[in-house]
Amino acid sequence: MASSSPAAPSLSTETPRRLALVGGRVMLFSETHEHGTGNWHVRMAGHISMLDPSTGAWRTFDAGKDLGAYGITDRHAEAGEVVAFTDRGAHRWLDGEGKWVFLDPLSPLVNPALYAAAVVGQELWIGYTNQGFGVVGRQGISRYHELTGQWSYTSPQEIGTACPVRTITPLADGTVWVLFAPRPWMGAAMEFPMYPTEPRDTPSGLGRYADGKWQFPARLEGVPESRRRMQKGPNGMETWDEQLPVHQLAAAGGRLFIANAAGVYVGPGTWKAVLTLPADGTRWRPSLYLRPVEGGRKLEVTNIDAGRDPNGQERWERGVCDPATGKLAMAPCRPGSDERWQIEGGGGLLSFGGRHEWLQTWVRIPTVKAGDWAVGPLDSEYHAVIETPWAVWLASAGQLIRLDREALKEWLGGGR
Repeated sequence: MASSSPAAPSLSTETPRRLALVGGRVMLFSETHEHGTGNWHVRMAGHISMLDPSTGAWRTFDAGKDLGAYGITDRHAEAGEVVAFTDRGAHRWLDGEGKWVFLDPLSPLVNPALYAAAVVGQELWIGYTNQGFGVVGRQGISRYHELTGQWSYTSPQEIGTACPVRTITPLADGTVWVLFAPRPWMGAAMEFPMYPTEPRDTPSGLGRYADGKWQFPARLEGVPESRRRMQKGPNGMETWDEQLPVHQLAAAGGRLFIANAAGVYVGPGTWKAVLTLPADGTRWRPSLYLRPVEGGRKLEVTNIDAGRDPNGQERWERGVCDPATGKLAMAPCRPGSDERWQIEGGGGLLSFGGRHEWLQTWVRIPTVKAGDWAVGPLDSEYHAVIETPWAVWLASAGQLIRLDREALKEWLGGGR
């Protein structure tokens, strides 16, 4: 009997998709496909090229050099106009000049991946993330002034890092503390944090904004940045320096709290430890989570890596810290499934809120006393509501909607 073996994967192939006549020349949009074994058929990058029939010469456009993008996803041609779609927006072909021009939508947001928001005085600050199935936009912070209605943008160059914004925390003295850190890995098969051609100027850490100036990184006197670890290995005891980046930032009772793998600290100024974790085990994920409670007067601390109970089940610990005294007592607790998701899977702007009163892409408006009102559908089931004295903001993937409070009262017949 003849034996059979799996067919070897074929080489990548380029498939023509669309043709257009432009100034007597032919513009071709094609796609590359990579074939594997079984039903694996991966759609790869798109390409745009142009043929001059009079000379037989081809011109191939480079996504990065000619369109300022990483990949071309599609192309449309009609009535003499040609538009290319890329992962950085749309570009129009100017045949007289022989080049592509970006169609700027003049959006005040530089990235659809919203991740952090905070009310800072009379402004709403918006921070971004950049991880997902493809790069989606720039970093930095966008700011909206509620009284003037004007947007402004603070670039990574002004701040000192192009790292994504994890948390924005203002204090009563007018200073704003920002945690710049990559979004925790969510288990996706592939995540692309930046373009290959982009500079790697993405150090993480705390930034401090005061008197119109940025300080990055902000040094924390009294907070260890590393510690010596020791563990038994195949060749005996091994030692190394464990780095201790800040992974949580919160404010309560007028004080600022940060958490790293060594514990929880309160500041600013000279920072004091309110909870210290032992340097044992191997923590592949952050274990401490901070949340203001009692209207922001106190801080709740949750430790999701507090060992295991006698039955081998994961054990959580939780406690409430009084900022006035800095005292924190932790006690065992067992979370529900919703809480586990919100703490471990959420943590950013676009996370589930409440107990899913509205299904999927609808979000409740919290500004009316009588009846339930919601807005939707939004582009994602992950959303958030940010309230300011002047408006209610609804955030979803690629969407930021402002609802004026006075207009809401008029539309909905007398809210609060």
